[in-house]
Amino acid sequence: TKYIAGAPTREEFAMLYRWLSKQTPFHLRERLSKMSELLKISPTKLKLMFVVFFEAEFVTIKDGFIAFNTEHSKEAVDLLTMPAFERYREEMQVEAFLNYQTLIDIKRYFEENEKTS
Repeated sequence: TKYIAGAPTREEFAMLYRWLSKQTPFHLRERLSKMSELLKISPTKLKLMFVVFFEAEFVTIKDGFIAFNTEHSKEAVDLLTMPAFERYREEMQVEAFLNYQTLIDIKRYFEENEKTS
């Protein structure tokens, strides 16, 4: 789950960026588990990180192939504010809520939100 995997850190993003900058284009599905072992980053986090890099235009993704974009802007980008990262964080919070709250609290939450909808 996303909650258990946790959110990627800036250090993990930097490590993946450095690694990607030295790679030729590759098929993500074929290399994901090896990359996960090599970089010691969970597959769940890696998938998110590639989407964030795509949003930041650090990589291109076509037909499952990932390629480092050597022509991306060299301006600083706060990856932790990218839409994919923000959605991931929200999904982590939902997972945490659903996994660690009592059924009574969950029921109360849905009843209260149903009234405001």
